Amino acid sequence: MSEYGFMKPLPIPIPYDLADVLETDPTNICHINAGRRHLSIAKCIRLMEIAGEDSRLTGLDFIHLRPELKPALPYLCSKRNRLLFTMNDKTTDIIGIVNERIKVLLTSLDMRPLHLAHKTGIHNETIYRCLNGRRKWNLGHLELIAPALGVTLGYLFQ
Repeated sequence: MSEYGFMKPLPIPIPYDLADVLETDPTNICHINAGRRHLSIAKCIRLMEIAGEDSRLTGLDFIHLRPELKPALPYLCSKRNRLLFTMNDKTTDIIGIVNERIKVLLTSLDMRPLHLAHKTGIHNETIYRCLNGRRKWNLGHLELIAPALGVTLGYLFQ
């Protein structure tokens, strides 16, 4: 089982000739296609740009590449695109859940938000504003925070 808890192969395999464009090794593409590894978010975005032009990737979706981010999608899209997602009580409160998980982890690790700021490089004020609900977390912040707290990004959204 991988770090993110998924082992499903991609429904549409990534062609090996795209390895150079994605700046990765063809063997890494093999592992990604099998579900043993994942692409970074930047490479996922690049692949989705290529998918618009390459008919071999028709039907491949960002969620196929990073399924652990599915609960966060409504918060990563603009307001007009949110209508594409089904909103329920669990999804609408995901930001509150993420905040609570981070607060619980900080408490259990006897860590203050200031220490988290130093550990992640995120500005202290940003962490306090996000924890107090005055600002929303962005995915880049959460990708830094999860390992600093010893958990996966997927754990924060479960």
